[in-house]
Amino acid sequence: MGAVPLSIEIQEDGVTVHLVASGSITGRELVEANEAFFGASLESFRRCRFWISDYSAADLAEVDGPSLRRVSEISLDAARSNPDLAVAIVAGADLAFGFARMWEAFSSETGWRVRVVRGPEEAQRWIADGAPVV
Repeated sequence: MGAVPLSIEIQEDGVTVHLVASGSITGRELVEANEAFFGASLESFRRCRFWISDYSAADLAEVDGPSLRRVSEISLDAARSNPDLAVAIVAGADLAFGFARMWEAFSSETGWRVRVVRGPEEAQRWIADGAPVV
């Protein structure tokens, strides 16, 4: 079995988390990657202000509702440590866009500012502008 085509890392600036997914992603892989990240990086995550999730190269056909709900539960727990986060989700495909909106609804109690966009440039622009509330 190959490496999971999903990575979550805090960038060198120390305030931005970047999730990059490519290829076919399962719900289990998505949950496990989030659990592993927060298990290893929660203390550093407290200082982060931005999170960019890039699913533009991912196939999410094998992600299911219960997995999205579990990721939202992980997010709710993380929000207790970092309530001031701006999350940009890059979802070019319609399925990814729909899943991103589902996660946004499930995670609404985080208080995080969330923007679902179609391309990485739009996400970067929103973050560069300070992630204003629209």
